Amino acid sequence: MGGGDGGSGGDDKPVVGWEPCNAFGMRMDCANLDVPLDWSRPEGRRIPYFVRKVPATGIPKRGQIWLLVGGPGLSGEATLDMAPFFASLGFDAYVPDYRGVGRSAPLACEGEPDSNDEVSSTCLAELAQEWGDDLAHFSATGAALDLGNAIEWLREPGKQVIVLGTSYGTFLGNRYLNLFPTQADAAILGGICPGNACSLHYDRATDRTAQETFRLCSADSFCRSKLSADPWGKLEEVYRKLQRGHCRELGGLQTDFVFSYLLYTVLGERSLAPVALATAYRIDRCDPADVSAVTNLARLTMPGMFAVTADDAPESAYLRRQITNSEFWEDGLTPDMLRNEWSDHLVAPGFGFTLASQYETWPWPLYTVPAELKRWAPVTMPMLMINGTLDIPTPMEDIEGIEAVFTGPAQTFVRVPNEGHSAIMATCPLSIVKAFVQNPSVRPDLSCLSGLETINLRGTSSLARQAFGTTDMWENPGAAAPTVLPDEPTDPGLLRAIERAKYGPRPRW
Repeated sequence: MGGGDGGSGGDDKPVVGWEPCNAFGMRMDCANLDVPLDWSRPEGRRIPYFVRKVPATGIPKRGQIWLLVGGPGLSGEATLDMAPFFASLGFDAYVPDYRGVGRSAPLACEGEPDSNDEVSSTCLAELAQEWGDDLAHFSATGAALDLGNAIEWLREPGKQVIVLGTSYGTFLGNRYLNLFPTQADAAILGGICPGNACSLHYDRATDRTAQETFRLCSADSFCRSKLSADPWGKLEEVYRKLQRGHCRELGGLQTDFVFSYLLYTVLGERSLAPVALATAYRIDRCDPADVSAVTNLARLTMPGMFAVTADDAPESAYLRRQITNSEFWEDGLTPDMLRNEWSDHLVAPGFGFTLASQYETWPWPLYTVPAELKRWAPVTMPMLMINGTLDIPTPMEDIEGIEAVFTGPAQTFVRVPNEGHSAIMATCPLSIVKAFVQNPSVRPDLSCLSGLETINLRGTSSLARQAFGTTDMWENPGAAAPTVLPDEPTDPGLLRAIERAKYGPRPRW
């Protein structure tokens, strides 16, 4: 079995045939590695493991960095946008497709779109017939073994190997570190799933992030002037009014559930905090211009209400559900408990119902994971761990105690104020990442974080035009005038919200 400190490559490293596969405006090479479906039986059935390489452009050449995408069920294509940054720092950026998705033996059926979130009984039966008990090997552990052995085969003598995971990629990265604790020279985790499981409590986390955002409003004199001295109480009042039929002019947007999902799409993005707050303010007032403004926002962040959309990056809903159902249901959690979290919280998008129903109706046998792999990896290598205080998919509360686990002199946990799940990509955290990869043994300077303690809740006219199609974030100058044509979105937070909207109303790590 490939594991421990190096995998099964040894002196029998395969010859890897790289071929140019330039895409998305960047130069890259691609290769299919031949790996065992079951690493404990290397002589058995084998599958392709597809890897992209974006060559280093910076000097000096430092080594390689492996970028682990979130999901589960997304292909590596979804994290390629990070590759040029690291290539410019002197790293070959390697981006794999995990087993079961993309071009690595995808769990998919002919005729189904490869970006569809739905599963069909016909395809479930076809895949079960094709793979049988071997479906258990389409797991986080199987993907981590592929990763460790690929690194062993492809690493260059005397060059660094850094592994960087985001969201579910941190969970996979931690599984890899459990299996290969001394292989990499350093690791970076951003938007951190706990070592035992990514959280299924999206409704609870959404509500708590909303509470924190509205708490920020209570400490801001401008925001208080709009939403009262008790902004959370004002939000509760808006929900009660919606439930009684308030603002019927919004048509399909009048229900508390859809309002929650609209808030969910913008919460957890630093730049969009004023958008979330102003949305509540506008729905409470519900002037014609407010209806138009909120509808503009919904068209951007809830496109499924207006048109069918699909993401371009390949994904496998079958792999996603198999891993979610096998890995993330912590001991004692029941579907009913998860459903009840929707009714127990004010701002909750109802993801508990989605996850519970998918778990209850899943027809494939779930796989099991040894307890020693469902823990934080006991590693001493340099590590940089980054999480935002407004993160919904991987909330701060779920990783309490992480600093007490990773106590090495070059192991640094970074709590990013007022940032969400994409905190690692913000300017300040990204500068910390840059310093870390250039010298992992030195604790990076964190002084830029102090500038993130405060947040602009007034918003800007530019963001107002992008999000609402208005000239003002909160008010409607010239009440009789129609709203303006929205600007093309350029705000990074809004662009991320729009990107997430491609996945539709479902949880994503």
